[in-house]
Amino acid sequence: MNGQRYRETPLDIERLRRLNRATVERYMAMKGAERLQRHSLFVEDGCAGNWTTESGEPLVFRGHESLRRLAEWLERCF
Repeated sequence: MNGQRYRETPLDIERLRRLNRATVERYMAMKGAERLQRHSLFVEDGCAGNWTTESGEPLVFRGHESLRRLAEWLERCF
């Protein structure tokens, strides 16, 4: 950008907040088999995890493919 820094305006920040909120609401509203598509709401390198493991160490799932497999496992087991 020709050495210029982009500066977010309050309006930019508000738009991003609304978009993020709508994405989270959509994620939380998904039911049944639709939940198998939730990974598509993440950014490509997004992650999710389980912090209630026996070892106390979190299991972290990164990227769409890993998140998709996690969703399939959760659908089968729960």
